[in-house]
Amino acid sequence: MKTKNRIDLIGFVGRDPDVSYRDDKTVLNARFSLATTERWTDSSGAKKERTEWHRVVFWDRLAETVAKFVHSGSFLEVEGSMHSSKYEKDGVMHTSWQVRGFDFRLLDRAAGDVVPSSPPSDSGAFDEPPAVGDMPL
Repeated sequence: MKTKNRIDLIGFVGRDPDVSYRDDKTVLNARFSLATTERWTDSSGAKKERTEWHRVVFWDRLAETVAKFVHSGSFLEVEGSMHSSKYEKDGVMHTSWQVRGFDFRLLDRAAGDVVPSSPPSDSGAFDEPPAVGDMPL
């Protein structure tokens, strides 16, 4: 039986990517947080929303491209896979998750940038980035 580990996210970048370099000054990786917001109307008719922050990392040549073109507030699509790592803090084991990106597309609505071919099903789903104060550290 086949298995699959793939994630496709569309959201806003919280901060400029944190870029790490090798000793020879080439880019090793680029890390950033991507916010996705889910909106719905509850049974009483009240509008609700929840923003999730996803840790994303790109490696090597793609990381170089991310470092050049992605910035705080960028609207982009990220394709990748989920990866976990375990660590111990104060005697307690924790699990951390991140998306290892293998492709991305800028979706910013500026001249020359790629724009989604069809609007999202919820017309307000991608209208503005979440508040910076909402972003995790």
